[in-house]
Parts: sequence; structure tokens; C-alpha cells
Amino acid sequence: MTDPNDPCCNDQDDVPDKDPAEPFVSFDAVCMEALSNVIKNLQQGLAPAWRVPIPVLPRIYFWPPLMSVAQFPKMDIGIHTKAIADLAPLVQAQHEQLARVFEIAQAGFRNTYPDNWQGVTGLQFELLEVILLDDGIPLTAVPRATTVQAILDAPDATTRRAIVGQRWRSIATDCTYALNSFRQESIKQDLGFARKAVTALSAGHKEAAQALAANLLDSLLRKHFTTDFTTTITSNKSNGNKLDLDDYTIRVACVVGPIWSAYKQFWTNRGDPVPGTFARHASVHAVSAAQHTRTNAVLAIMLVTSLLWFLEHRAA
Repeated sequence: MTDPNDPCCNDQDDVPDKDPAEPFVSFDAVCMEALSNVIKNLQQGLAPAWRVPIPVLPRIYFWPPLMSVAQFPKMDIGIHTKAIADLAPLVQAQHEQLARVFEIAQAGFRNTYPDNWQGVTGLQFELLEVILLDDGIPLTAVPRATTVQAILDAPDATTRRAIVGQRWRSIATDCTYALNSFRQESIKQDLGFARKAVTALSAGHKEAAQALAANLLDSLLRKHFTTDFTTTITSNKSNGNKLDLDDYTIRVACVVGPIWSAYKQFWTNRGDPVPGTFARHASVHAVSAAQHTRTNAVLAIMLVTSLLWFLEHRAA
């Protein structure tokens, strides 16, 4: 509450007496005074040196132009309220358009990245290439997002492989879930063998699971794909040339990249050492404790599951 008689609280004290259209006299005076001082200094400094008189120019020559304050029209609150109401449909339409844009973006994400990557962050394509081609870990269809994230966050290949071995039960569950979701008639028989490989793994028969999955992988490639395609994604020779993942979408690259890795060159008659990582040729031609491990059995089943996912969606 304020006292209207109190001069400190009287709003009328802040209202100027002059018409707002009149010039800023105080500003003009400052400019005039400054320019006059400049002329005086010039007269005093230059006249003695040149020995000639410098005429004094009238002050009117240095009078700055008049400046006026624009007068703003009074605001009609009713008009502005109506304008806001008229804009409401436009704002709503823009909101709906943005919602559709986000839906399209989400659909684009789903069509670009594997479905099991929902919520995964920190993806680096250089690292992804290492995981697919060097480590041979499939990432399409399986495993679940939390395991994908753990693999991407792992500092090295040894840790990534350890994650697959430590989470073999949840990965087996993921494979079963994915296999049960496939409906294409052309892969019905193949699905049955894939499920049996998972069953063998879950029952503790890792060697049987790996052997079945490794042979099923080869059968799928020969049965469902052209010779040129199969040759391209299985020609992993020791010449240093890698599969070019740029030729494929990300989802397909995450299928074929690990298959290329699994088909690394191996010759028993040349005395090649049996690899400890999953290798299709070593799994078939060099049965050993070094090759037939639970982690390798999990990777073989993951490869089969990812390839069946590709066949399911390619035929759709």
C-alpha cells in the first residue's frame, strides 16, 4: 500500500513535462558544447603557427540535427487477444507437423539400426567395424540392448569376448525369443535346427551346440544365397583385405561382417594352429578343446540367429 500524497511514491514525478515529439535539448547542448571546444582548440593551436587568422564559424553550423522520439500507438488488448486466438490453429498444426516429423525420424532409426539397439548410446563406426570384422560378434537381432551397450563400452576384444561368455544364458534366451518370432515358411526347417542348437547349449552340451550351429550356418548360405554373395562374405583370406561394410546397410553389415570373420582361412594340412575364437572351418575340420568352447558355441548360435533374421526380413 502506498501513500498517494508521498512525493517519493507519486508516479507523476516520472512523467516528463515536454511533448515527446520535441528534440532532446540536453543532448543537443552537449554536442554543441563539444564542437565549440574543438573549434576553440584549433584556433588557439593553429593560428600562431600559420600567422593567419582563422575565422570563427557561427555555432549554427555545428548544431546537430533534431532527434524526436517516436510515438507508439496505444495497444488494444482485445485486438491482441483475438490475434492470439486466430494463431492457435496454426500453432496446433505446427505441433502436429513436428510430431509427424519425429515419428518419421523414429521410423528411420528403426529401419537403419537393428531393433535390439533401442537406447544404445556412444556408437562409433570405427569401433563397430572392429567388433564385427575382427571380434566376429553379431549385433543384429541379438543380443539385447544392455549387452550391446556393454560390448560397445568394453575397452578391448578380450573384454568383449568375456562379456559374451559371461552373459551366455541371457544371450541364449535372446536367440530363442528371436527365433520364435520368425514366420517365413522358407526358413521353417532351419529354425527347428537353430532351436535345437540353443537347447543343446542350455543343457550344457556346448560342443554339440557349436557343431550344429556351424554346419547350419554353412547350409543357410548355400541354400538361400547366390554363389557370388556367399563367396563375397566368406572370402576371409590372410592377405589383409577386409570385407567392405560400406556396401551394406548397418543392419545387414552387422550380420555379414561377423560371418566374414567366422570364415577366416584355416588349413589343417598346412599346420595352421587351431584358433581360440570361433571359426567355421576350424569348428568343422579341427574338433578340439581350444575351438569348441561355450563362448564359441554362443557366437555360432548368434551368427545363425542373425542370418535367419536377415532371411526373415529379406523375404518380407
